[in-house]
Amino acid sequence: MVSKKINRDYSFDALKGFLIILVIMGHAIQLSTDVGGWSLNPLFMVIYTFHMPLFIFISGYFSMSIFRKSIWYIVTNKFKRLLLPSILFSSVICIIYFSSSVIDDVSLIRKVYKCYKTYWYLINIFSLSIIYRLALKNKCTSMAFLAIYVLLLVFYDHLPSYFLKDCQIIRMAPIFGLGLMFRKYKEQVSKMMLKIKMRLLILIGVTVWLCLVRYCFGWDIIKYPITIRIGDGICCSLIVFYLFRICYAKTKDNVIKNWLVVTGQQSLTLYLVHVVLIKFLMWNAYIPEFSYVTMSILTAILYFVSLLYIITVRKVVQEKYLYVFGI
Repeated sequence: MVSKKINRDYSFDALKGFLIILVIMGHAIQLSTDVGGWSLNPLFMVIYTFHMPLFIFISGYFSMSIFRKSIWYIVTNKFKRLLLPSILFSSVICIIYFSSSVIDDVSLIRKVYKCYKTYWYLINIFSLSIIYRLALKNKCTSMAFLAIYVLLLVFYDHLPSYFLKDCQIIRMAPIFGLGLMFRKYKEQVSKMMLKIKMRLLILIGVTVWLCLVRYCFGWDIIKYPITIRIGDGICCSLIVFYLFRICYAKTKDNVIKNWLVVTGQQSLTLYLVHVVLIKFLMWNAYIPEFSYVTMSILTAILYFVSLLYIITVRKVVQEKYLYVFGI
């Protein structure tokens, strides 16, 4: 059932629902494809261009309240809602990893780190919420953080992989900020987008960008320079964002709309649970041969098992403790 909140734009919840399904689908492709082969899959390549940047954008959109809260409240609240379930589910992944037959020629610390950075998206949102709350405190802090960010971009290739790169904080910081800005200036942006000339200008600009980038750097976005990858994520997300909003507005079927909204409101739990299932299947070699049929079946199984988890936990756990389990 869709939770009722005054003035809430449910198209964003529906978009989250659409995106989490794509995330599950992308992981299903990875699971059923040879190592590295998934990056050559056309559907995966399309999904990968926008799904996480757009998720970060939406997270920024829903994070405007951080500017009305104290730093201490943000840290404790975000830790409880994001990091605590992340730690719990990462621990389960760690148990699966060390009880499987996976052979990795890396140190024990590196193996544990590999498990606990699985939910990088949640670490990312936790970190960016704090960073933006501190950075936009006044003009001086804003300029200082901007200078630091530019330096991080300049020396990106020389930075250690831990945290800032593995959790994609540097890459996603501008996109999270765009989500905050869109929420703040939503009415002005919406009015601006009603103008046909503006729509046409943006469409031409984005199209030229996408064509030039793929002509110069190829189709493997993982190999793009960091600045190009940031720009590409923004452009691809922009296209999908407005296409989805148009489709959502024109869709008359409330069943589909409500399903996407409810799915979006449960996206955190779906994300947490399906990744555990994926890791279990991957590390225990239960990997079906890839086809779009097996991908679809696997996506459906992951989705419905995750829903079953939500239903079961809601029945046995008191509501005040549901956040521990990612609900």
